[in-house]
Amino acid sequence: MINRYDEKYDILSEISLDLTSGKANPDLAIYPISQDDWERDEVKMTTPPITTIEILSPTQPLNDLVEKIRGIYFPAGVKSSWIIIPPLKTVHIFYPDSPTETFTTGVVTDKATGVELRLEEIFK
Repeated sequence: MINRYDEKYDILSEISLDLTSGKANPDLAIYPISQDDWERDEVKMTTPPITTIEILSPTQPLNDLVEKIRGIYFPAGVKSSWIIIPPLKTVHIFYPDSPTETFTTGVVTDKATGVELRLEEIFK
């Protein structure tokens, strides 16, 4: 699925972000390929990712994720943020200066990264 982007992006899971606008722990963070040594375990990243991906859990308020996107991620320079809602098989992609895009069928396309995934791949 996302492996086809391995040569272009580093996709990190459960990473701690310590950004100028606040602290957060997205489910996934997409960075440009780096020369950094990922075998060295970074405790906190201070450089914002290009994209964050949040997966809504059953007990998590959706509004908390939206506030995190608008209050922490975008002010720090993140270019797009996804919210994945598993029970509804829906993906919402937020952009700092564009309307939110919602995907319920077909191909999910992120304008900031060029990442394209079939919705069926996400919800296997």
